[in-house]
Amino acid sequence: MGYYQRTQTLAFSLILVVPLLLIYEVWLFKVQPEVVNAAGVMAHVPFEYLQQILVNLGGIKFVSVSLLFNAVMVILLLVAFVHTRKQSESQFGAIPVLLVEAGVYGFFLGHVVVFLMKLLPNIRFSPLAMSPTLPRSLDPVMLSIGAGVYEELVFRLILVGGLYFIGILVFEREQFAKAAAIVAVSVLITTGIYELAQPGIGDSWVRFRGAYVRHAPYALGASILVLFAFCTLIAICRKLRMTPKLATACISILIGSLVFSAFHHIGHHGDPLVWDVFTFRFLAGSILAAIFQFRGLAVAVYTHVIYDILVVAFYS
Repeated sequence: MGYYQRTQTLAFSLILVVPLLLIYEVWLFKVQPEVVNAAGVMAHVPFEYLQQILVNLGGIKFVSVSLLFNAVMVILLLVAFVHTRKQSESQFGAIPVLLVEAGVYGFFLGHVVVFLMKLLPNIRFSPLAMSPTLPRSLDPVMLSIGAGVYEELVFRLILVGGLYFIGILVFEREQFAKAAAIVAVSVLITTGIYELAQPGIGDSWVRFRGAYVRHAPYALGASILVLFAFCTLIAICRKLRMTPKLATACISILIGSLVFSAFHHIGHHGDPLVWDVFTFRFLAGSILAAIFQFRGLAVAVYTHVIYDILVVAFYS
């Protein structure tokens, strides 16, 4: 197995990414526990629901969200180590080369985005895809690590990777019914978890059942409509004689990058919606999504981290 094949595997990526995430979590807990990373909040939501379910159903109150999250990360790291040890050849010799590769991508990421923006009409370049001012009490390197790891996990691995998996299932393996069933079951389970996590639900099965019956059909209908829209976009690309993999990758990257850019402009702490900043983030997200798609999670994470560190080093 060559370098590119070895470094694309999820197990190899987890061995490089999870320790970085755990370092950030420990720093956050010890130094700045009040700091909030928006993508990190999203990643912690399932564990917040799990914590509330434990409280609702069993009265267990001593398990923290951070403990649950980091325990799962450690388990994933151990599973990845076990998996890589079963390989016939060691993958760890590729780590220095991967870091150099990610460093090159991180260095040129901003330059490529600037070049692309100059090709667009009526676009003014904003030199930063992040806030130019950071509190002096915060460690910019650790903040860069947190942003890089969490945003790649949420927007590239889960969003882009999930869309790509569904698209390949439909267009390459021709299993639309299976893809629809996976989406439907995932939505129904997620809805159930959400309802179980609501305060007071654990005291009344009737209340849970009523809330679930009210909300599940809407969630299920919306998810099926999204699936049809996603498949329609891929089908349009297929008309352009793209292969199933290329068409699915392009649409997954497009949707993932739009969501990634929009995410930075929503909510109370979101940035004002400025067209050039939105475009900058969309283009940067597209490049990172392409790196994830064709080079794997670890390369995308370290590219993002190195880019953010270079930004805060030269512009903050």
